[in-house]
Amino acid sequence: LPGSNFGPTGCEVLATMLRDPATNLEHLGLRYNSRIDDTCAKILANSLEDNCKLEDIQLHRNNAITTNGWETFIEVLCNQSSIKDTHLSNHTLKSFGPITLPSNLVTLLEMNSGSADNTEAAMRKILHHHILFDMERLHQEWNLKLLPVAVRWFDRARGCVEDDRVPGVNARKLSAIFQFVRALPMMFVPVRGNAKRKRSVI
Repeated sequence: LPGSNFGPTGCEVLATMLRDPATNLEHLGLRYNSRIDDTCAKILANSLEDNCKLEDIQLHRNNAITTNGWETFIEVLCNQSSIKDTHLSNHTLKSFGPITLPSNLVTLLEMNSGSADNTEAAMRKILHHHILFDMERLHQEWNLKLLPVAVRWFDRARGCVEDDRVPGVNARKLSAIFQFVRALPMMFVPVRGNAKRKRSVI
């Protein structure tokens, strides 16, 4: 749809289509549309929250999009409100075409395009944007079932970010285990004092 003079109304129609789970559109060309502004960018970005098909939106030569418009895409690609929200962000979109973008948006697109799958992209974003892992909240629902899952997650994540210069993956793994154990005081009872078990006399 290059040069089709799309505005907010046209973007609303596109957004409806992009929200449809049955949509298999992977590439969308909207370059040379001077009416696509920050309002249109927000409409398009919000339509991608649950879209796992679209990989490319050609938005170059649309000079009406400002930093505010690109910020909406950043939020959709990596919602930092919580680890869960980051995990549920869009990990599919990879490109906006040959256009100058904010550096943090470029980083997120590179995480999506450089990952083997959406799970790996989510891991990279979580490790980049969440220093502390609140395991105490999770134990209430999962109890001990979560601990081996968390350990496996960190082991896989370490392999995903070997070239990303993400510091302290092992340290965060140990911290998460410690938080989890601390949240279950009745299951992990420390040994107190120097009390010795008495031997039975036969």
